[in-house]
Amino acid sequence: MFDLGGGSGDGTQTVTTPDPLVSLKRELTRLDDSVVLTYRTDDRRAPDYLRLYALDRFDGDRWTYSPLQSSSRDRLTGDELPPPPGLTVASSRRVTTRVEVRPEVKNMTFLPVPYAPSKVSIKGDWRVHGPSLMVYSLRDSAGGRSYTVESRRAEPTTAQLAGAGNYPAEVVAHYTAVPRNIPRQIRDLAQNVTAGSATALAQAVKLQRWFNQSGGFSYDLSAPAPQQGSDLVDFLLHSKRGYCEQFAASMALLARIIGIPSRVAMGYTPGSEVRPGQWVVRSRDAHAWPELYFQGTGWVRFEPTPAGAAGQGTADAPSYSLPQITGGGGPESRSEPAPEASAPAEDDSAEPSAAARNRSDTGPEGAAAAQEGEEDGFSAAPWLAGGLLVLLLMAVPMALRVLTRRRRWAALTAPRGPEDGPRPGRPSQRPPGAASGGRPRTPDPADAAHAAWREMRADALDHGLEWRSSDSPRATARRLGELLELDPEGAGALGRIARAEELARYSLSRSPEPPDRLRADVRTVREAFAASVGRRARLRARLLPPSTMEQTRETLQAATDRVLELATRVNELPSRLRRR
Repeated sequence: MFDLGGGSGDGTQTVTTPDPLVSLKRELTRLDDSVVLTYRTDDRRAPDYLRLYALDRFDGDRWTYSPLQSSSRDRLTGDELPPPPGLTVASSRRVTTRVEVRPEVKNMTFLPVPYAPSKVSIKGDWRVHGPSLMVYSLRDSAGGRSYTVESRRAEPTTAQLAGAGNYPAEVVAHYTAVPRNIPRQIRDLAQNVTAGSATALAQAVKLQRWFNQSGGFSYDLSAPAPQQGSDLVDFLLHSKRGYCEQFAASMALLARIIGIPSRVAMGYTPGSEVRPGQWVVRSRDAHAWPELYFQGTGWVRFEPTPAGAAGQGTADAPSYSLPQITGGGGPESRSEPAPEASAPAEDDSAEPSAAARNRSDTGPEGAAAAQEGEEDGFSAAPWLAGGLLVLLLMAVPMALRVLTRRRRWAALTAPRGPEDGPRPGRPSQRPPGAASGGRPRTPDPADAAHAAWREMRADALDHGLEWRSSDSPRATARRLGELLELDPEGAGALGRIARAEELARYSLSRSPEPPDRLRADVRTVREAFAASVGRRARLRARLLPPSTMEQTRETLQAATDRVLELATRVNELPSRLRRR
């Protein structure tokens, strides 16, 4: 339990709440994945996270928050709340959110609200902590309550964040404080990861990218919650396995070490949209993330935790934190260039890029060739070739998805050679003495179940639906059924696919569904997915299916490498011939 204040003669009272970090792990590992709340929003963009707590103190072992001196002056009266700290330059827009917390939720004495709340309408004795804008109660719980939040959603540009001014002294003193016993290897790590960055934004982007892309970390709910400083050291330097608490706590600590004011926020990701403007938040949407302070914008969210099927399903990195940021606001915050790419020089003494050296070494022959090309006038051939190449590249993901689907089902009946032998733990499908080649084999029910399950997963990802790899087939079917509100035919198809996968996965018995039936069920569920999303999501599922985009990127990268290698050899050919 956290004691957040103390009683005194001036009316201040003690605020006692359960440890937020313990509550977070409990929510994330609940097997029923129950609904916590629903909300409606007029935010036309993807809603922001719903924040409960802002943890501003790191004691060397865990993140906590400063004692709250609660008094009657902090009560919500329907008036405007204190302005968000530091938000003076960046533009913001008003967002209204109507929240309904399920009655089953117990001991929720802090309200989940989009940051930064400017007005909260709720019955009961609820109060606000001005510096953090946390909304809490001394005796009431949010369970079973409905409330409306008007919030100011900041919209900083990358230029504003990159050009943010110096931090106020009080912000530096409070939000960059770290214990003296932080190991030297952690301090060196923070400097090494952000080396070469000239702005706080560039440093923050590098930290985020290191955690969720290049640092070799993996999302794992089975990892124990950090209880002492050595646990975070182990996460950063050795195991690199954890869930959102470790990612958020570690990024906030590294940010403080390099001088960026930071804190850890806790609450919920936006959840899943069930119909336009209406969202559902479940227990596994519980989340922790770091907030970093930029003068003129105030506290802004970053997202170091891996997202999607292999991470926190509904987590999402804000646009200003993505590594492809370019332009005057912060050229260093883009992703690191490949060795062949040229980087902009930071001063006049910088070494010229490889491309610049090549241009300066062309000599008279190169100049004559360039002049001859200019005299030939405009040629449409390169433009036509480029357009054709773009069309071909756009068709790759779609074609790859179709090919993957066909191969997946065709593999069920492909003949297996005698060298393959029977599957482990399964008798041979052929009678004794029967030939193995040239004749389709009888599809194995377990293989058919796995193929149907993988197809349904790919279709869900293609249509932008959340897929949680840690869920059992039964839990996945229940969640998708509630999310999509399927008709009886679609619900039956979804249930059959999940049951077949569950039987095949846990070897309870052979799947009772024939492969043709499962294949038809997959088509039915795919149509239900398409009907539940908007037109843009349907087009993306058909033209740029996310389930094959990673495979497409790998294929294109391999092809690009081959082309570059071939071009290099062609360019070197004249030199080799002259040497001969």
